[in-house]
Amino acid sequence: MNNLVGLPRGVSSYVYRREGATEIAYYCSGGRLYKYQITAPAGETALSWPVASIQCQGPNLIYNSTRNSLIFPFKQNGLNGIVEYLNP
Repeated sequence: MNNLVGLPRGVSSYVYRREGATEIAYYCSGGRLYKYQITAPAGETALSWPVASIQCQGPNLIYNSTRNSLIFPFKQNGLNGIVEYLNP
């Protein structure tokens, strides 16, 4: 086994995606979602939230290639659920 990438922060869940020559890791850290482009130009981008009080949580982050979306468990004001983030 080899390391794929060293991410700049601790990760609770992640998903790897490859589209052509572009490699991307989406991950949840500290309740926020991030996109990290592994191939050059490498770098991290925080994904914007439509609702500021939503936090991603748990070990499950799924990429849906049919809808180009991320599906993950969330927590908001003491409530838990599942959310789909379109076009990350």
